[in-house]
Amino acid sequence: MATENTFGPRIRKLREELGLTQDQVADAVGVYMAQVSKWERGLAFPSRPLYYNRLAIVLKTTTSALLGEQVIEDPVGRMKQLCEVEEQAHSLAANASNETWHQFLEALQRLLKDSAGQDAAKERFRERERRAKPGKR
Repeated sequence: MATENTFGPRIRKLREELGLTQDQVADAVGVYMAQVSKWERGLAFPSRPLYYNRLAIVLKTTTSALLGEQVIEDPVGRMKQLCEVEEQAHSLAANASNETWHQFLEALQRLLKDSAGQDAAKERFRERERRAKPGKR
């Protein structure tokens, strides 16, 4: 899990690499700029899981990378990651706005596309997507 010493500098570095301001990140995540500043300085962490997901999308990374977790490169580990993300998608689906849901799906689809040889996972994702949000496509 992220610590005060790594989370803030990590999000600041990613934000700066993308040429984004704290205000732009705050608008995209749905918080005040002061909150992003506190995160970057290690004075606070996002208070809701949804903020971590939105932050990862805005910063073009994964929540795992954002939190400093080791990225698993082996196929079995990758499949486990995809299943975990799939579970998170279903829990988010119940409470997310239509726009947030579509942003999350786009990020998840990019992850799946980057996973060569994961046809079974892709098909499972598509099937669950159809069942989870029939009226929001």
